[in-house]
Amino acid sequence: MILLTLGLTILAAGAGRCQLTTDEALSKFVAAGMAYKDGRYDAAISLYTEILQGGRVSGPLYYNFGNSYFKKGQLGKAALNYERAKKFIPRDSDLKFNWQYIQSQIKFYGAEGEGRGIAQKTFKRFTQFYTLDEMVMILLGLVLAMGVISLLAMYFGWSAQRTRRILASLFLVFAVFTAGLLGKITFERDIAVIMDDAESYFEPRADSTAHYKLSEGMIVKVLKTEGAWSKVQRSDGKIGWIDSQGLEKI
Repeated sequence: MILLTLGLTILAAGAGRCQLTTDEALSKFVAAGMAYKDGRYDAAISLYTEILQGGRVSGPLYYNFGNSYFKKGQLGKAALNYERAKKFIPRDSDLKFNWQYIQSQIKFYGAEGEGRGIAQKTFKRFTQFYTLDEMVMILLGLVLAMGVISLLAMYFGWSAQRTRRILASLFLVFAVFTAGLLGKITFERDIAVIMDDAESYFEPRADSTAHYKLSEGMIVKVLKTEGAWSKVQRSDGKIGWIDSQGLEKI
């Protein structure tokens, strides 16, 4: 763990209403890293929590938070923080490795890998490769590029065919990223992680018939909330009701 590098990343990520100063955030981050290294995972979790409550968020912070929970055997909390880290650093190799390992430890009861075609899986991988901010910046850059090309075509007198070909290519990329951005927003809306092994029911009642199992660390989509119950969809498309206390939104 390169503490200084990660600490500076956190300081740069702290924007808006930060209750912690730069020095305070860095000091707590370094202390948390040392506690983790010494095997004092509860102390590390406490310090990372203070940083988050102080208004500082970043991919490395959530990643380290997830590592601390994983060391304590809390797969739900670990998966939750890895998922949050992916919103900031989706291409980080260490995060990807740890996230995949966590997923290999989760019992899916036949749910994972079902209900998705190759095209949908490819599209989802594409949307997960970028952060929302990156996709927005790429779209803005494409719009700017199309404007510049139009001006250059007028200035240098390019043929209409050449101009249309270039603009069409840029517009195609723009359309792909627009679809990706909308898809990413849709995929990530109301996503939650199961905090402990639980049963999903046909109706939002404890005395209802059990429908299927949900294991700690499993990712579900929250479709509806009714009182103390949440209607969730598993990755294979199966829908059921679970006590809302048994999950936490990403």
